[in-house]
Amino acid sequence: VYIALVAFFIYGILKKHTSIARDHIDATYDFIIVGGGTTGAVVASRLSESNVKVLLIEAGDEDNFEPLVSVPLLSALNQFTNRDWSYMTEPQSNACHHMENNVLPWPRGKILGGTSSINTLLYARGCPEDFDSWKESGADGWAYDDVFPYFIKSEHMISPRLAESPYHGNKGKLFINEKKLNPVGKSFLKAGEELGFEVLDDYNSDKCSGFSTFQETTNKGYRQNSATAYLRQHAWERQENLHIIVRSHVQKVLFNQKKIATAVELLKNGQKIIVNATKEIILSAGVIGTPQLLMLSGVGPLTELKRNKINVVSHLPGVGQNLQDHVMTGTFFYGKNISDWVLTPKSHNLQILLSAYNYLVHGTGPIGHTMMDAFASVKWNDSSLPQSQLMLLAMETDTFAFKNFFAKGANYKTKVFEEAYAEAEKERNKIMFSFAIINNVLHPKSVGSIRLNPFDPNGHPLIDPKYLTDQRDADILIKGIGLELVDKIMKTEAFKELQVNQVYFHHSCDNIKGYDWFNKKRLECMVRSDTFTTYHPCCTAKIGHDKMAVVDANLKVYGVKHLRVADASVFPHHISSPPQATCYMIGEKVSDHIQKEWHLIFII
Repeated sequence: VYIALVAFFIYGILKKHTSIARDHIDATYDFIIVGGGTTGAVVASRLSESNVKVLLIEAGDEDNFEPLVSVPLLSALNQFTNRDWSYMTEPQSNACHHMENNVLPWPRGKILGGTSSINTLLYARGCPEDFDSWKESGADGWAYDDVFPYFIKSEHMISPRLAESPYHGNKGKLFINEKKLNPVGKSFLKAGEELGFEVLDDYNSDKCSGFSTFQETTNKGYRQNSATAYLRQHAWERQENLHIIVRSHVQKVLFNQKKIATAVELLKNGQKIIVNATKEIILSAGVIGTPQLLMLSGVGPLTELKRNKINVVSHLPGVGQNLQDHVMTGTFFYGKNISDWVLTPKSHNLQILLSAYNYLVHGTGPIGHTMMDAFASVKWNDSSLPQSQLMLLAMETDTFAFKNFFAKGANYKTKVFEEAYAEAEKERNKIMFSFAIINNVLHPKSVGSIRLNPFDPNGHPLIDPKYLTDQRDADILIKGIGLELVDKIMKTEAFKELQVNQVYFHHSCDNIKGYDWFNKKRLECMVRSDTFTTYHPCCTAKIGHDKMAVVDANLKVYGVKHLRVADASVFPHHISSPPQATCYMIGEKVSDHIQKEWHLIFII
């Protein structure tokens, strides 16, 4: 007990003395950035290089001395904590049938660094064609050649193999490394090669279809979130012109009679405070928070604003619409020959201690990585872009961990896995699965929305991704987990060496006529029952010049002045990868534009 008290005391002292936030808020700033997440931290850092006064407002707490944030292997434990907004979707009529009330949790980072503080650290840009298609859809100035320099600007590639590559930067603020593959990941790449797929040397190049290991935002085994990369190394030297406040929730943006954004109203310690901006307000509150804040401020669909008795400043029907996500379904496997390199429930104490030693002293080993190991981006039907992405989840899980973390995190109904738990106890020494292959839809046709909660507009909004309402999305999931891909991978020589068997959890689909794992109706039952998010939402305040566009090519909000949006909500449509790298790029690009537009003078 005394040791715990001393440790807690030391923790408090260290946290206090490494804080970059402040309590006092001045009345006026040049720029106010709402949201200290992936993109917001970039914008705050870059603007504070100039002769302006910047305020960064974060609703969550700081990220310093938070082991669940800094240690990659522990990232999943942040869900449902005070570092997570703990959003839940609306009931899904065409998906999530294994979840309580057909409702799926949507974790989002509520902490300095935002979702970059709790995600799985995957760094992938997508394909060059993704951004060329943005331009074609109306996002002028966002073609691949336009955005590529800003990817490079953000990067500090520390992998020796890639540090001098023309496709990577080595002078940026964000440390990026290559993940060391464990034996399951190596078998996955060998399987792809056996099947005739290209094994990519670098998927962040001009090639983006094939099998590859992941690049991740880590340095010496520790997470690189946007706060670590962009804020902490400069916060003290810029304390005169960069003010960071946390535990402060912005309620609305205020406009004058000319529809110029002049201030924000925020709630801190139960007190409402108004802070003025002389130049601009930039919303980086995320795919959910940004459209909610726009609507609360009177910018959004006319019917939605009137329904919630909000004064209309600008009728923009696209606010909160066009919601897209990489929806996924997993298949699970048990292997007897999983290497000792992987920490499993069967790992002996010496192995765990050795892993802890290597991590703390050298920053090496499995603790310094998340469970995502390797992936494959696959084209179907001669498409120009990959349509499926298989991700290898290489982390053996027993029944206890599955019940208390995996099942809870997905909001599974208790009864769904009763038979599977019994099988694991009896046949696999309590191991539910050794690894999983997750198939996700990269370019979804099903489109959802974010709407205000009529009972509490300032509370969690109504999130309806409308998963699998378009049959084409379900068909892509079925292709990936069925005979056309996963089954072929498991039959390769590479996986035979691991003595792998598929583990079937979905007994609620057993009554499908013509009992057969590869019966299409049974597979469809699976994908509509076991539907997950890959935590990649986007597109709720899109760039463009059509009637559903919310921001122009410079990310300025239509119908008002001195208000911009900078986060994943501005995507016109989804890309062929996780969105993290693109969010960093957006921050770099919009900051550069703001500095030029306002003729800011660099002081750093």
